[in-house]
Amino acid sequence: MKLMRIAVTLTMLAVLCAGCASDKDASAPPDASERIQVGGLGKSVHPFWEQVELGMNTAAKTANADIEFFVPSKEDAQKQAEKIKSWVALGKRGILFAASDPETVGAAVKDAIARDIICVAMDTDAPDSGRVAYVGTDNFAAGKIAGEEMGKILGGKGKVAIATGSVTASNSLERIEGFKEALKEKYPGITLLPEVLVDNEDRAVAVQKAKAKLAAVPDLAGFFGVYALNGPCCANAVKSAGKTGKVRVVCFDNLAEHMNMLKAKEIDIAIGQRPYLMGLKGTELISAIIRDGKDKALQEMGAKDGMIDTGVDVITPADVEEYRAKLKELGVPVTGW
Repeated sequence: MKLMRIAVTLTMLAVLCAGCASDKDASAPPDASERIQVGGLGKSVHPFWEQVELGMNTAAKTANADIEFFVPSKEDAQKQAEKIKSWVALGKRGILFAASDPETVGAAVKDAIARDIICVAMDTDAPDSGRVAYVGTDNFAAGKIAGEEMGKILGGKGKVAIATGSVTASNSLERIEGFKEALKEKYPGITLLPEVLVDNEDRAVAVQKAKAKLAAVPDLAGFFGVYALNGPCCANAVKSAGKTGKVRVVCFDNLAEHMNMLKAKEIDIAIGQRPYLMGLKGTELISAIIRDGKDKALQEMGAKDGMIDTGVDVITPADVEEYRAKLKELGVPVTGW
Protein backbone atom coordinates (compact mmCIF):
# COMPACT_ATOMS: atom_id res chain seq x y z
CA MET A 1 0.00 0.00 0.00
CA LYS A 2 1.24 3.38 -0.48
CA LEU A 3 1.58 3.19 3.30
CA MET A 4 1.70 6.90 3.97
CA ARG A 5 -1.34 7.66 1.82
CA ILE A 6 -3.44 4.84 3.25
CA ALA A 7 -2.45 5.88 6.76
CA VAL A 8 -3.53 9.45 6.06
CA THR A 9 -6.85 8.47 4.50
CA LEU A 10 -7.64 5.98 7.23
CA THR A 11 -6.76 8.58 9.82
CA MET A 12 -9.31 10.86 8.18
CA LEU A 13 -11.79 7.99 8.31
CA ALA A 14 -11.04 7.58 12.00
CA VAL A 15 -11.83 11.26 12.54
CA LEU A 16 -15.15 10.85 10.76
CA CYS A 17 -15.98 7.75 12.79
CA ALA A 18 -14.93 9.44 16.00
CA GLY A 19 -17.21 12.34 15.13
CA CYS A 20 -20.04 9.87 14.74
CA ALA A 21 -19.36 8.42 18.16
CA SER A 22 -19.15 11.79 19.89
CA ASP A 23 -22.37 12.95 18.24
CA LYS A 24 -24.13 9.86 19.54
CA ASP A 25 -22.81 10.27 23.07
CA ALA A 26 -23.63 13.96 23.33
CA SER A 27 -27.00 14.12 21.60
CA ALA A 28 -30.36 12.94 22.82
CA PRO A 29 -32.84 11.62 20.23
CA PRO A 30 -34.70 14.45 18.47
CA ASP A 31 -37.96 13.55 20.18
CA ALA A 32 -38.28 10.50 22.35
CA SER A 33 -42.04 10.51 21.89
CA GLU A 34 -42.02 10.45 18.09
CA ARG A 35 -39.86 8.31 15.82
CA ILE A 36 -38.42 9.93 12.73
CA GLN A 37 -39.43 8.27 9.46
CA VAL A 38 -36.55 8.41 6.94
CA GLY A 39 -36.38 7.11 3.40
CA GLY A 40 -33.09 5.93 1.87
CA LEU A 41 -32.91 5.80 -1.91
CA GLY A 42 -30.13 3.95 -3.74
CA LYS A 43 -29.61 3.37 -7.44
CA SER A 44 -29.62 -0.38 -8.07
CA VAL A 45 -29.39 -3.78 -6.39
CA HIS A 46 -25.73 -4.04 -5.40
CA PRO A 47 -23.65 -4.63 -2.22
CA PHE A 48 -22.60 -0.95 -2.31
CA TRP A 49 -26.13 0.05 -1.37
CA GLU A 50 -26.30 -2.65 1.28
CA GLN A 51 -23.39 -0.86 2.98
CA VAL A 52 -25.26 2.46 2.73
CA GLU A 53 -28.37 0.87 4.24
CA LEU A 54 -26.30 -0.63 7.05
CA GLY A 55 -24.88 2.81 7.84
CA MET A 56 -28.36 4.31 7.91
CA ASN A 57 -29.65 1.61 10.24
CA THR A 58 -26.67 2.09 12.55
CA ALA A 59 -27.37 5.82 12.80
CA ALA A 60 -31.08 5.18 13.28
CA LYS A 61 -30.43 3.43 16.60
CA THR A 62 -29.44 6.69 18.26
CA ALA A 63 -31.54 9.00 16.10
CA ASN A 64 -34.84 7.42 17.16
CA ALA A 65 -35.50 6.77 13.48
CA ASP A 66 -37.12 4.14 11.30
CA ILE A 67 -35.46 3.54 7.94
CA GLU A 68 -37.17 2.44 4.74
CA PHE A 69 -34.54 1.69 2.11
CA PHE A 70 -35.31 1.24 -1.59
CA VAL A 71 -33.30 0.51 -4.72
CA PRO A 72 -34.62 -0.29 -8.22
CA SER A 73 -33.38 -3.58 -9.72
CA LYS A 74 -31.19 -1.45 -12.01
CA GLU A 75 -30.72 2.26 -12.74
CA ASP A 76 -34.19 3.75 -13.17
CA ALA A 77 -34.65 7.43 -12.37
CA GLN A 78 -38.40 7.30 -12.98
CA LYS A 79 -38.86 4.59 -10.35
CA GLN A 80 -36.72 6.63 -7.97
CA ALA A 81 -38.94 9.67 -8.51
CA GLU A 82 -42.06 7.57 -7.93
CA LYS A 83 -40.67 6.25 -4.66
CA ILE A 84 -39.93 9.78 -3.44
CA LYS A 85 -43.50 10.79 -4.28
CA SER A 86 -44.81 7.85 -2.28
CA TRP A 87 -42.64 8.86 0.68
CA VAL A 88 -44.03 12.39 0.47
CA ALA A 89 -47.54 10.96 0.66
CA LEU A 90 -46.53 8.85 3.67
CA GLY A 91 -45.17 11.90 5.48
CA LYS A 92 -41.49 10.97 5.78
CA ARG A 93 -39.49 13.52 7.76
CA GLY A 94 -36.30 13.04 5.76
CA ILE A 95 -34.99 11.46 2.55
CA LEU A 96 -31.40 10.47 1.82
CA PHE A 97 -31.16 9.96 -1.93
CA ALA A 98 -28.78 9.17 -4.79
CA ALA A 99 -30.23 10.35 -8.09
CA SER A 100 -29.65 8.27 -11.22
CA ASP A 101 -30.72 11.32 -13.20
CA PRO A 102 -30.64 14.60 -11.23
CA GLU A 103 -33.21 16.22 -13.50
CA THR A 104 -35.83 13.47 -13.29
CA VAL A 105 -35.34 12.79 -9.58
CA GLY A 106 -34.75 16.46 -8.77
CA ALA A 107 -38.33 17.41 -9.60
CA ALA A 108 -39.64 14.94 -7.03
CA VAL A 109 -37.10 16.18 -4.49
CA LYS A 110 -38.21 19.78 -5.00
CA ASP A 111 -41.79 18.76 -4.29
CA ALA A 112 -40.68 16.95 -1.12
CA ILE A 113 -38.76 20.01 0.06
CA ALA A 114 -41.81 22.19 -0.56
CA ARG A 115 -43.61 19.95 1.93
CA ASP A 116 -40.93 20.50 4.57
CA ILE A 117 -39.22 17.14 4.10
CA ILE A 118 -35.45 17.30 4.69
CA CYS A 119 -33.68 16.00 1.58
CA VAL A 120 -29.98 15.14 1.59
CA ALA A 121 -28.13 13.87 -1.47
CA MET A 122 -25.58 11.07 -1.12
CA ASP A 123 -23.10 9.39 -3.49
CA THR A 124 -24.44 11.40 -6.45
CA ASP A 125 -25.08 15.08 -5.96
CA ALA A 126 -28.12 16.91 -7.31
CA PRO A 127 -27.48 20.55 -6.34
CA ASP A 128 -30.25 21.96 -8.53
CA SER A 129 -32.83 19.93 -6.61
CA GLY A 130 -32.50 22.24 -3.61
CA ARG A 131 -31.16 19.42 -1.37
CA VAL A 132 -29.88 20.72 1.95
CA ALA A 133 -26.46 19.07 1.57
CA TYR A 134 -24.46 16.38 -0.19
CA VAL A 135 -22.83 13.53 1.75
CA GLY A 136 -20.34 11.42 -0.17
CA THR A 137 -17.29 11.36 -2.36
CA ASP A 138 -15.83 14.41 -4.07
CA ASN A 139 -16.24 12.59 -7.37
CA PHE A 140 -14.17 14.88 -9.58
CA ALA A 141 -11.23 14.68 -7.18
CA ALA A 142 -11.62 10.91 -6.87
CA GLY A 143 -11.69 10.61 -10.65
CA LYS A 144 -8.43 12.53 -10.84
CA ILE A 145 -6.86 10.13 -8.36
CA ALA A 146 -7.99 7.22 -10.54
CA GLY A 147 -6.47 8.87 -13.61
CA GLU A 148 -3.17 9.44 -11.85
CA GLU A 149 -3.05 5.80 -10.74
CA MET A 150 -3.82 4.59 -14.26
CA GLY A 151 -1.10 6.82 -15.67
CA LYS A 152 1.44 5.40 -13.23
CA ILE A 153 0.76 1.72 -13.84
CA LEU A 154 0.73 2.20 -17.63
CA GLY A 155 3.95 4.19 -17.61
CA GLY A 156 2.21 7.11 -19.29
CA LYS A 157 1.24 5.38 -22.54
CA GLY A 158 -1.37 3.08 -24.02
CA LYS A 159 -5.06 2.94 -24.92
CA VAL A 160 -7.70 3.07 -22.18
CA ALA A 161 -11.44 2.39 -22.28
CA ILE A 162 -13.93 3.82 -19.80
CA ALA A 163 -16.84 1.69 -18.54
CA THR A 164 -19.73 3.09 -16.50
CA GLY A 165 -23.27 2.39 -15.42
CA SER A 166 -24.63 5.82 -16.35
CA VAL A 167 -23.91 8.89 -18.44
CA THR A 168 -26.60 10.96 -16.72
CA ALA A 169 -25.72 10.58 -13.02
CA SER A 170 -23.46 13.36 -11.80
CA ASN A 171 -21.09 11.06 -9.91
CA SER A 172 -20.29 9.14 -13.10
CA LEU A 173 -19.83 12.28 -15.17
CA GLU A 174 -17.64 13.93 -12.53
CA ARG A 175 -15.41 10.86 -12.12
CA ILE A 176 -14.93 10.62 -15.87
CA GLU A 177 -14.09 14.31 -16.13
CA GLY A 178 -11.62 14.05 -13.27
CA PHE A 179 -10.02 10.98 -14.85
CA LYS A 180 -9.65 12.77 -18.19
CA GLU A 181 -8.24 15.87 -16.50
CA ALA A 182 -5.52 13.85 -14.73
CA LEU A 183 -4.43 12.17 -17.94
CA LYS A 184 -4.45 15.45 -19.85
CA GLU A 185 -2.35 17.18 -17.20
CA LYS A 186 0.17 14.45 -16.39
CA TYR A 187 -0.06 11.63 -18.93
CA PRO A 188 -0.76 13.01 -22.41
CA GLY A 189 0.73 9.85 -23.95
CA ILE A 190 -2.32 7.85 -22.89
CA THR A 191 -5.12 7.65 -25.45
CA LEU A 192 -8.70 7.52 -24.18
CA LEU A 193 -10.97 5.65 -26.56
CA PRO A 194 -13.91 7.84 -27.57
CA GLU A 195 -16.68 5.32 -26.88
CA VAL A 196 -17.73 5.10 -23.22
CA LEU A 197 -19.06 1.62 -22.44
CA VAL A 198 -22.46 2.19 -20.80
CA ASP A 199 -24.29 -0.75 -19.21
CA ASN A 200 -27.03 0.86 -17.08
CA GLU A 201 -25.74 -1.26 -14.19
CA ASP A 202 -26.56 -4.51 -15.96
CA ARG A 203 -23.76 -6.98 -15.20
CA ALA A 204 -24.26 -9.13 -18.29
CA VAL A 205 -24.19 -6.08 -20.55
CA ALA A 206 -21.08 -4.76 -18.79
CA VAL A 207 -19.15 -8.00 -19.35
CA GLN A 208 -20.31 -8.28 -22.96
CA LYS A 209 -19.24 -4.74 -23.79
CA ALA A 210 -15.84 -5.20 -22.16
CA LYS A 211 -15.25 -8.42 -24.09
CA ALA A 212 -16.28 -6.72 -27.34
CA LYS A 213 -13.86 -3.85 -26.69
CA LEU A 214 -11.00 -6.26 -26.02
CA ALA A 215 -11.72 -8.01 -29.32
CA ALA A 216 -12.01 -4.76 -31.25
CA VAL A 217 -8.87 -3.19 -29.75
CA PRO A 218 -6.21 -5.93 -29.40
CA ASP A 219 -3.65 -3.49 -27.99
CA LEU A 220 -5.95 -2.10 -25.28
CA ALA A 221 -3.84 -1.29 -22.23
CA GLY A 222 -6.43 -0.57 -19.55
CA PHE A 223 -10.00 -0.23 -18.35
CA PHE A 224 -11.28 2.47 -16.00
CA GLY A 225 -14.34 1.15 -14.12
CA VAL A 226 -16.45 4.08 -12.95
CA TYR A 227 -19.15 2.26 -11.00
CA ALA A 228 -18.85 -0.56 -8.50
CA LEU A 229 -19.76 -3.31 -10.94
CA ASN A 230 -17.62 -2.03 -13.82
CA GLY A 231 -14.19 -2.98 -12.49
CA PRO A 232 -15.06 -6.61 -11.70
CA CYS A 233 -16.90 -6.99 -15.01
CA CYS A 234 -13.95 -5.59 -16.95
CA ALA A 235 -11.53 -7.75 -14.95
CA ASN A 236 -13.59 -10.87 -15.71
CA ALA A 237 -13.57 -10.01 -19.42
CA VAL A 238 -9.79 -9.50 -19.29
CA LYS A 239 -9.38 -12.84 -17.52
CA SER A 240 -11.53 -14.61 -20.12
CA ALA A 241 -9.29 -13.18 -22.83
CA GLY A 242 -6.18 -14.46 -21.03
CA LYS A 243 -4.86 -10.92 -20.57
CA THR A 244 -4.80 -10.52 -16.77
CA GLY A 245 -1.76 -8.41 -15.90
CA LYS A 246 -1.48 -7.18 -19.49
CA VAL A 247 -4.68 -5.14 -19.62
CA ARG A 248 -4.77 -3.20 -16.36
CA VAL A 249 -7.91 -2.40 -14.38
CA VAL A 250 -8.36 0.70 -12.22
CA CYS A 251 -11.80 1.08 -10.72
CA PHE A 252 -14.16 2.13 -7.96
CA ASP A 253 -14.93 0.56 -5.21
CA ASN A 254 -13.79 -1.51 -2.22
CA LEU A 255 -16.54 -4.07 -1.71
CA ALA A 256 -15.88 -7.78 -1.11
CA GLU A 257 -15.83 -8.55 -4.83
CA HIS A 258 -13.20 -5.89 -5.48
CA MET A 259 -11.05 -6.87 -2.53
CA ASN A 260 -11.02 -10.54 -3.53
CA MET A 261 -10.10 -9.61 -7.11
CA LEU A 262 -7.36 -7.35 -5.78
CA LYS A 263 -5.95 -10.28 -3.80
CA ALA A 264 -6.04 -12.35 -7.00
CA LYS A 265 -4.31 -9.46 -8.86
CA GLU A 266 -7.19 -9.32 -11.34
CA ILE A 267 -7.84 -5.70 -10.35
CA ASP A 268 -4.77 -3.46 -10.14
CA ILE A 269 -6.04 -0.42 -8.21
CA ALA A 270 -9.30 0.13 -6.32
CA ILE A 271 -10.51 3.60 -5.41
CA GLY A 272 -12.42 2.77 -2.26
CA GLN A 273 -15.38 4.90 -1.32
CA ARG A 274 -17.03 4.80 2.09
CA PRO A 275 -20.69 3.87 1.52
CA TYR A 276 -21.22 2.89 5.16
CA LEU A 277 -20.26 6.42 6.19
CA MET A 278 -22.53 7.92 3.51
CA GLY A 279 -25.53 6.20 5.08
CA LEU A 280 -24.39 6.88 8.63
CA LYS A 281 -23.52 10.56 8.25
CA GLY A 282 -26.48 11.27 5.97
CA THR A 283 -28.93 9.90 8.50
CA GLU A 284 -27.19 11.69 11.36
CA LEU A 285 -27.41 14.94 9.41
CA ILE A 286 -31.16 14.58 8.86
CA SER A 287 -31.62 13.87 12.57
CA ALA A 288 -29.42 16.82 13.55
CA ILE A 289 -31.33 19.21 11.29
CA ILE A 290 -34.63 18.16 12.84
CA ARG A 291 -33.13 18.59 16.31
CA ASP A 292 -30.96 21.70 15.92
CA GLY A 293 -31.83 23.37 12.62
CA LYS A 294 -29.93 23.36 9.34
CA ASP A 295 -27.17 25.86 10.02
CA LYS A 296 -26.09 24.43 13.36
CA ALA A 297 -26.28 20.85 12.10
CA LEU A 298 -24.14 21.54 9.03
CA GLN A 299 -21.57 23.41 11.10
CA GLU A 300 -21.31 20.72 13.77
CA MET A 301 -20.98 17.96 11.19
CA GLY A 302 -18.15 19.74 9.39
CA ALA A 303 -19.91 20.51 6.12
CA LYS A 304 -18.04 22.77 3.70
CA ASP A 305 -20.05 24.55 1.03
CA GLY A 306 -22.94 22.19 1.66
CA MET A 307 -20.80 19.05 1.34
CA ILE A 308 -19.66 16.39 3.81
CA ASP A 309 -16.81 14.64 2.00
CA THR A 310 -16.52 11.02 3.11
CA GLY A 311 -13.25 10.56 1.20
CA VAL A 312 -11.63 7.66 -0.66
CA ASP A 313 -8.80 5.18 -0.15
CA VAL A 314 -6.36 3.97 -2.84
CA ILE A 315 -5.90 0.21 -2.45
CA THR A 316 -3.45 -2.10 -4.25
CA PRO A 317 -3.14 -5.92 -4.07
CA ALA A 318 -0.40 -5.52 -1.48
CA ASP A 319 -2.68 -3.43 0.74
CA VAL A 320 -5.65 -5.72 1.24
CA GLU A 321 -4.84 -7.33 4.59
CA GLU A 322 -3.58 -4.13 6.18
CA TYR A 323 -6.66 -2.32 4.92
CA ARG A 324 -8.93 -4.99 6.39
CA ALA A 325 -7.23 -4.70 9.77
CA LYS A 326 -7.53 -0.90 9.80
CA LEU A 327 -11.23 -0.98 8.88
CA LYS A 328 -11.97 -3.49 11.65
CA GLU A 329 -10.01 -1.36 14.09
CA LEU A 330 -12.21 1.60 13.20
CA GLY A 331 -15.39 -0.41 13.56
CA VAL A 332 -16.30 -0.35 9.84
CA PRO A 333 -18.04 -3.63 8.88
CA VAL A 334 -15.88 -6.03 6.83
CA THR A 335 -17.53 -9.12 5.35
CA GLY A 336 -16.91 -11.47 2.44
CA TRP A 337 -13.18 -10.96 2.08
